[in-house]
Amino acid sequence: MARFGRRNDAKLITALAGGASIRGASRLTGISERTIFRRLEDSEFCQQVADARKEMLERAIATLTAVGTRAAKRLEKLLTAKSENVQLGAARTILETLVKARQGDDVDQRLKAIERNVQQRGMGRGYFSQFW
Repeated sequence: MARFGRRNDAKLITALAGGASIRGASRLTGISERTIFRRLEDSEFCQQVADARKEMLERAIATLTAVGTRAAKRLEKLLTAKSENVQLGAARTILETLVKARQGDDVDQRLKAIERNVQQRGMGRGYFSQFW
């Protein structure tokens, strides 16, 4: 069903991957909502949208990572600001961020342990499909 080279696919993929609604994507691209719905029935097109969304997210994460050190240093400087309110805000932000990072790391470690356990028991991908 997929037809490659549709004129406005690149624009539509970018709009949808960027979070535009069907109506918003229609306005941005000039493609009718009906056509967009039809395109979204095509699994290959949907995969292109998913790939574009993943790429956008990876770029955003890379940008945030690049400025993360500067942000952390700024918060560190704010800990010694004259205003106690500013100091408190910086301290609160640092502690909340550390707690969230720790929780994320804990979940990641637990998930890896579960995955290892599943692999060691020979319960790979096809194992659970026998139950439903």
